[in-house]
Amino acid sequence: MKKIIYSVFLIVIMSMTMLVSSAADDYEITVSSDSLGVAVDSRAQLSAEVEGLRLQPRITWSSSDESIAKVNAAGVVTGIGEGEVDIIATATVGGETVSTTYPVRVESEGKFVNTLLSKVPVITYRFSKEYGGFYYNDDKFCWQKFVGFSRFYDYMAPISDMEYDLMRAFYTYDGQDFMMELWKGHYGGFIGCEIGLYHRDAQGLGKGTFDLYETAKKKYWPVMDMAFYRQQNEGDAPEDYVLEFKREVDEYWWCTGFIPGKLRELRPADELRVEATLTFVTEEMADCTAKAMEEIGFVACDTAENLPLDAFYQDGASITFRWQNLTESQIMPGVFGEILSKIVAAIGAFFSEMAGPLVDKILNS
Repeated sequence: MKKIIYSVFLIVIMSMTMLVSSAADDYEITVSSDSLGVAVDSRAQLSAEVEGLRLQPRITWSSSDESIAKVNAAGVVTGIGEGEVDIIATATVGGETVSTTYPVRVESEGKFVNTLLSKVPVITYRFSKEYGGFYYNDDKFCWQKFVGFSRFYDYMAPISDMEYDLMRAFYTYDGQDFMMELWKGHYGGFIGCEIGLYHRDAQGLGKGTFDLYETAKKKYWPVMDMAFYRQQNEGDAPEDYVLEFKREVDEYWWCTGFIPGKLRELRPADELRVEATLTFVTEEMADCTAKAMEEIGFVACDTAENLPLDAFYQDGASITFRWQNLTESQIMPGVFGEILSKIVAAIGAFFSEMAGPLVDKILNS
């Protein structure tokens, strides 16, 4: 009797093992890239999914040779040195490990476009090799200086496949009405963030759709120190985020940065975090900015140490803040506005799909 029970037990265990193994064997990981190739000091975004699963497991990434290319937890590959390397995508399905390799060749010569943009601005854009490479607008020599900004621009941005979180702070200082705007999110085939400062002659803090503000005059430009982080793992601990880039500390009216990549979802872009310190021309101007930031939901703190999310600390003329979850809507108000916003977004998505391969080819040339 004991032998029979033991035999049945063995059969059950073996059957369960075979079922688990079979389940794991039935699944494959498919990897795709948003780039045609990778060059030294450049990046490419990899995406992966387990075929046959509706609810996708977490994918972990690794490189077979980090002297050639590194990959972070979000699947962003950075070229380090010339050669070939395997990027490994791994997932756990039914208690079993499933993995696949994706071959990547890193070319020694930088991409022509990136090399060009690192030397001169093209349509106001430039490229920096720092932090694995990122793009930015040259705010000192750009056409955007001459068009100012209004809420209408944000509403219409999706027609260019730009969907993002935004926050606007309004205040009056030195006989001028000021608007400081923050952005972070999806910019076509890129993700990134921006901080902009605008003003106009004092006439009441216009916050309407067509209230136009001019680019801030140089005498008002704050010194900005801006860093852009992206969530790698679920959780809000510091180790769950990676620094994607940091702009050079300088005077800006518009501080920007962008990297190739995709978001898990377009809005809210709460997997992105902006940390910045702005030093204004006077402490009074910083006081006005701090009050305006409180009015839109930022929390004032007594110290910059362990600063919470969506909070700021003021030290004289300097304001340090961390922004992640707060956002205004990019959708136009009202029923008609919602319909128009959907049409604008659909047009943007259509043209993005049509132009995407061409843009990718140019950036990787």
